[in-house]
Amino acid sequence: METKKITMTQSNFGIRTLSLDPVNGLQVNNKTVKLKGGCIHPDNGLLGAVNIVDDLNRKVQLLKSAGYNALRSAHNSMSPELLEACDRYGLYVIDEFADTWTQSKTYFDYSVFMDNQWADDLQSMVLKDYNHPSVIFLFNRK
Repeated sequence: METKKITMTQSNFGIRTLSLDPVNGLQVNNKTVKLKGGCIHPDNGLLGAVNIVDDLNRKVQLLKSAGYNALRSAHNSMSPELLEACDRYGLYVIDEFADTWTQSKTYFDYSVFMDNQWADDLQSMVLKDYNHPSVIFLFNRK
């Protein structure tokens, strides 16, 4: 008889209502919000692409203390660890899918894969991010 291993996962989640109109602008949970923030690349400076949770928390806390209330992921979706830090410290996230479509910026960038991969990759991003209360927009520039 085959035994199956069951793994338990704990996940925080949040629900927000969003509206956007010419009179009130962006409203989150019926309160008008002006986004004040910047773009953040997926690397961590001298640390490179590694995600060290304490470093990500520190980065988000520093941005929050500098007056930021929002971050846009520059050119790539944010890591789950960075999204968790944004959830924890209350920064809104505009999560960018990709920075290229079919016109390449560099040799062998994502545009090479876009036609065949975009639907699966976008679905993966939405599934990764949908429980995070920090994510208010999924974005792709074309």
